[in-house]
Amino acid sequence: MTELAIYRHLRELRQHFTPPPGFTYPEITDGTFVMMMSPRPRHQVTASDVRDQLVLQLPEGIGVFEATDTDDASSASSGSRTSSSPPARRC
Repeated sequence: MTELAIYRHLRELRQHFTPPPGFTYPEITDGTFVMMMSPRPRHQVTASDVRDQLVLQLPEGIGVFEATDTDDASSASSGSRTSSSPPARRC
C-alpha cells in the first residue's frame, strides 16, 4: 500500500471516529492518528504570545498561526508525497 493510499484510508476512518471527551479530533501524522487533550485557555494565551514574538522575526509573506491543522483535503487527491501528511502551505 502506498503512503498516499494509507493517508486516504486514514482520512476515511477518521470520518467515523468520535474522540473521547476532552480530546481533539485526531490528526494524521506519519501514517498514524495523533490525538491530544483539548487546549486550555492558559495554553492558548501562551501560543498567542509565542506567535506575536515570531511574527516580528519572520520575513514578509510567512504566516504564524497558533491554531491550525496540517490536514488539507485538496492534498488527498494530488500526486504522491514523501510523507503521509499533506505538505505544509506558506502564506
